[in-house]
Amino acid sequence: MIRFFTTVAACVVVACAGPVAAEEIKGQAIIAGVPSIIALDIDDDLATLRHRPADNSAGWSRYVVHGPRQALALLADERLAFLWPALERMGGDDMSKLRDQSLERTRRGWQEGRLTAPNDEMANVGLSRRARALGQYVDALMDAGQWEAALELLTSERKRERGTSTLDHLELQAIIRDTAQVLEGLKQTERELDVWRQGIQLLGDSPFGLNLRLSLAARLAETGHYAESLEISEAARATFLKTAPANQVPNALPQFDWIRACALKGLGRADEANAIMAGVADAEQVESRRIHLPRIRDHEQRAYQCLRDPEGLAEVWSRDLTQSPAIGSETFLLAQASAEIDVLHRPTVDAAHAVFTAAPPLRMLPDRYSAAQHAWR
Repeated sequence: MIRFFTTVAACVVVACAGPVAAEEIKGQAIIAGVPSIIALDIDDDLATLRHRPADNSAGWSRYVVHGPRQALALLADERLAFLWPALERMGGDDMSKLRDQSLERTRRGWQEGRLTAPNDEMANVGLSRRARALGQYVDALMDAGQWEAALELLTSERKRERGTSTLDHLELQAIIRDTAQVLEGLKQTERELDVWRQGIQLLGDSPFGLNLRLSLAARLAETGHYAESLEISEAARATFLKTAPANQVPNALPQFDWIRACALKGLGRADEANAIMAGVADAEQVESRRIHLPRIRDHEQRAYQCLRDPEGLAEVWSRDLTQSPAIGSETFLLAQASAEIDVLHRPTVDAAHAVFTAAPPLRMLPDRYSAAQHAWR
């Protein structure tokens, strides 16, 4: 599921059975190839991991733990073993405590129209506080496997009358995006594709419509509608390249490329697809300490699932682990033998595991986390 050129949602932790005592755990690890200072701050109902280079060559970067998925990414990272006890105290030994905390806190935040945690995802830049509070609650519902409740809430919000301002369009884009993600989780592919198409009709040729076109093209490629995907993605790419550089999301172009590569391979043009993916692998990652930008490595992981290329997927996992992955890298979750995988991609991921040798810093998660990995389905 693409969330504005691919993002990961952000929320927070709340204590239902009493607040977690203020705590700070410090340590050191190699992050993105650089010796770094690590600090996990737990203060009442907020948990934030901060890290910076040990030589002070850059400032602090932030990773907010908002629910089970974010916690699992840290629990699967052997570099952060010194944080695991604190994470389990906060979230419970199976992460169900964290699930319940996140649900309650974001529900209250939505009802009161306030954010319950820092929200620095690229997909949420410019959204009103009310819209971001809705997104945080929907994320918590999905993490808890409450898909129908999330769909009901989003359907109600989608019917609310809006104007035609940029802010109104941005909010509608977010609701369409989240509704499609919920329907993807419910395995209702045709309804999901219809939501993307309806959204494109509503938002037209605006930048928000472009985002939805890219999302639709990706899902069409992943579900085998290769010709339609190629047509939409090539048109969207041409529009994107005409956009002023200041208005382009960093690290977005590789996403257009992998969708095009998947569609081309599905149409029997494998040589062209391979050439495009070589360019994606060589693309330079742009980083920001202010907002969470899309990660090219995550584009690659999704791409090789779409391409039905287990060797390519296993190579991405190995390369990410060898090069010291970023905090919260998708590799820590997707490379799990027990990962939650769409049925369309299950054969590819299983075949990737057959040729992949798990290596540090990846930790294969214990069975007690299995329910959390599968959103308590």
